[in-house]
Amino acid sequence: MRNIHALYGLMKGEFNDLGYQLGLRGEYTFRDIQMEEQGQFNIDRWDYFPTIHLSYSPGGKKQIMASYSR
Repeated sequence: MRNIHALYGLMKGEFNDLGYQLGLRGEYTFRDIQMEEQGQFNIDRWDYFPTIHLSYSPGGKKQIMASYSR
């Protein structure tokens, strides 16, 4: 049996010429594993995956962007 549940949140805004988006995804995993020789064990954990997106507009139609996600 394997169950994975996820929840995601996002916040965005601007500060002068800087735009930002901050996100966080949380995943809960529960998995039963049965092996003939080693027996039974399970995985029961939370994992977190952050994201960040930044943009800067120095003027005109130009824009510089940078992102990170895991």
